[in-house]
Amino acid sequence: MACHREDDTHEGRLGEQCGDCHSTSKWDASSFDHSRDTDFALRNAHAKAECADCHKDGVERPSGPRSAARDCVDCHADDDPHEDQLGKQCADCHGDVGWKETTFDHARTVFPLIGAHLAVECKACHLDATYRSEGKDCIACHRDDDQHEGSLGEDCAECHSVRDWALWEFDHDRQTDFPLTEGHRGPPCAACHKSDDGLRNKLDMACVSCHAKDDPHDRQLGSNCASCHQTTTFGDLRPATQRSKP
Repeated sequence: MACHREDDTHEGRLGEQCGDCHSTSKWDASSFDHSRDTDFALRNAHAKAECADCHKDGVERPSGPRSAARDCVDCHADDDPHEDQLGKQCADCHGDVGWKETTFDHARTVFPLIGAHLAVECKACHLDATYRSEGKDCIACHRDDDQHEGSLGEDCAECHSVRDWALWEFDHDRQTDFPLTEGHRGPPCAACHKSDDGLRNKLDMACVSCHAKDDPHDRQLGSNCASCHQTTTFGDLRPATQRSKP
């Protein structure tokens, strides 16, 4: 260093043992090998980076003047589109081949992607790159798809399938106390569940609650329509031997 101080392009930042890297045969011929001489081997894209890209003035060097900060985020904070919402372990997803090539596996999260969710672009659910702003409930993404306007609650998965939103799997016989038999299977939901009732609201299961307008007896025979009428069609009457008293 006594003779080569003016040749020191590092301005003293790497200490005074020039012989660790420079040769006596030629000053510009450096024998320094980052992969061999440090515990941070340079691979792939790191091998193409300039020294000053990582070894910057003002970067904390806890192990002395030759060291650089080792955490990914120390060099890649400006590249982080997640704004630190996903933590500082960039290597959990990013690799050293290229920053934009990731190994993130959604199946290892609390919300594995199955069915139609597998084909959806990230931005369709994650409105920004922080990836932490959306809820895990169906309604968080499907509120605009809810043709029931909230009347059935927010647990869409009770009926809708992850294979396709239009595939609904509601089973009236299994999921309610009123199995649909014969003539009850044909009418649309709204025939019994009026818009002002809401589909989720339990209806009065007495026949007359839906069939009052069909009652030619004007309630003179009571409200137990099933004592005479059958569920095939309201016009079909039970045989006299099967009728109960109104």
